[in-house]
Amino acid sequence: MDLRKVLRDLPIRYRIVVACTALFVPFAVLAGALSYLVMRDTLETRINFELHNATASMLDMVQTSVRLSIRNTLRSVSEKNTDIVQLFYQQQLRGELSEAQAKFRAAEVLLSQRIAKSGYLYCLDSRGTITVHPEAGVRDRQLADVPFVNEQMRRKNGYIEYDWKNPGDLQARPKALWMTYFEPWDWIISATAYRDEFDQVVNIDDFRESIESIKFMTSGYSYVLDSAGKLIVHPIYQGENVFNKGLETPGELFKTMLIQRKGTVRYQWQNP
Repeated sequence: MDLRKVLRDLPIRYRIVVACTALFVPFAVLAGALSYLVMRDTLETRINFELHNATASMLDMVQTSVRLSIRNTLRSVSEKNTDIVQLFYQQQLRGELSEAQAKFRAAEVLLSQRIAKSGYLYCLDSRGTITVHPEAGVRDRQLADVPFVNEQMRRKNGYIEYDWKNPGDLQARPKALWMTYFEPWDWIISATAYRDEFDQVVNIDDFRESIESIKFMTSGYSYVLDSAGKLIVHPIYQGENVFNKGLETPGELFKTMLIQRKGTVRYQWQNP
């Protein structure tokens, strides 16, 4: 069939319709494609924005809970040991021990304790001299020029966060302390530990409900995974380890998360 002959035989109004259609359809397809791409990009941008904001909110909740747990733990240890020092001081006042004996025995009790994995108790006086410390080389040293020690000298009571590098460490790590001032001996009794060693004292219930309340669209949810693969907060698999329980996805989502630690990951998932 000769298409050109057929078109010539058509009435003029049909030929106009065919011509307009031939011109309009490609433009309509192109416009539809562009519209789809714009809508897709807009929707994806909005989803990423909401996910980013929700994740930032979750991070803030967890960090606040961790900070409070660390603060309360160190405060409890510092205040408890201040009470212990007070007992030895009372023995000194009653004449049962000399001041040197009372301080020696109090120091023995303080140095016998560990906080978290490697934390400890130490004391310094208001001039910045270390009076009690587990490292013999640090005792009796004057460290007033160290910023956090200077802060201790100024405040004497309360909570401080700082970075510290022990001998043998490759780099400084975030540390925290709570200090309580025992005026009779001019001791600032300090409980200190690295902040990343407090995973066992954090109360997950402090933030679990808030995280579970963060939902996305109809079926999206929030969850928390620790560095060992344990699902700390999850609506279905809470408390389980993703590797031991065979929950790993074909795209190895959780392995990617543990390596990447932040950002966006696309993956396939089938809920039970």
